[in-house]
Amino acid sequence: MPEQYGFSIRGMRAEFYEILETSLAGSWISLLSFLVNSQQKTEHYKWLGMAPAMRQWLAGRQPQGLRDEAYSLENLKFEATVDFEKDDLRRGLGPQIRVRIQEMAEFAGRDHWEFLGSGAIALGHAALCYDGVPFFNAAHPGSNKVAAQKNLLTAAEVPDLNVAVAARPTPYEFARAVLGCIGYLYGIKSDQGLPMNGAARSFLVMVPVSLWAPAVGPAFVNQADPATGMADNPLAAAAVKMGISIMTVVNPYLDWTTDFAVFRTDGRAKPLIRQDEYDVNVSMKGEGSEYEHDTGRNQFGCDASRNVGYGFWQHAQKATFSHS
Repeated sequence: MPEQYGFSIRGMRAEFYEILETSLAGSWISLLSFLVNSQQKTEHYKWLGMAPAMRQWLAGRQPQGLRDEAYSLENLKFEATVDFEKDDLRRGLGPQIRVRIQEMAEFAGRDHWEFLGSGAIALGHAALCYDGVPFFNAAHPGSNKVAAQKNLLTAAEVPDLNVAVAARPTPYEFARAVLGCIGYLYGIKSDQGLPMNGAARSFLVMVPVSLWAPAVGPAFVNQADPATGMADNPLAAAAVKMGISIMTVVNPYLDWTTDFAVFRTDGRAKPLIRQDEYDVNVSMKGEGSEYEHDTGRNQFGCDASRNVGYGFWQHAQKATFSHS
């Protein structure tokens, strides 16, 4: 498309990829997932159990194979396309079209991954993970070394989840509940029967819009409240004494009213799998194309084959406020 219109559909390719490359910076999905470059329609994961623990050398080595369970995740194909009249450029609408393509790049790189991740989190109470039960579950199967374990928490496991008003906890109540959930996470054991989150120091708390205010209230910060002091700010004490870091994310895709989620973010394995079959592909029907000749229009589109699924449930919790 002639450059005198201040816009070139071909020139947008480089800008699209530049935005795509940087869009994930600061996104919560990159903290909660590890990226797998997929080579086929469906990937099968048999390595999601714990690595063998060190043991005293007695009677030679005792090698352990991969788990019998396998988690499968299918890649799904997605696309987005902007279609506009060639004459729109002559009419001075090039900058507006450019913004739409820029927004499309941001969505393909960050928002779409967060959309897919949010879907996995929202369905976590029903969709199965690698051990054959829902990702958020009250009875993940144990082994000969550990009993069944929970990552679907209520006041029975974390007493501080019992609050005055379940749908409207105070900031202080929210802070106490989060600390209780983190404490419960420290007790989770691997299938080898050993604590697996003892080194955890970085966490992400995800809340729906309805719980945003108490989640970011004055008690829910990592620094001492100068007005009240550290004694009234339980998360500040955890930050100072243990180096705990807590990031709060509000997720508009979640329709929870009394639930929130806590994730460990500094583990080598992650709660979610971000599976990518191929990089986002850009295609265009622009200046000189048959499409432009036949219709007087241009198109700029992208497509991808990807999905988000479940990794380590041991690094994730869903908690429910209640009142009794």
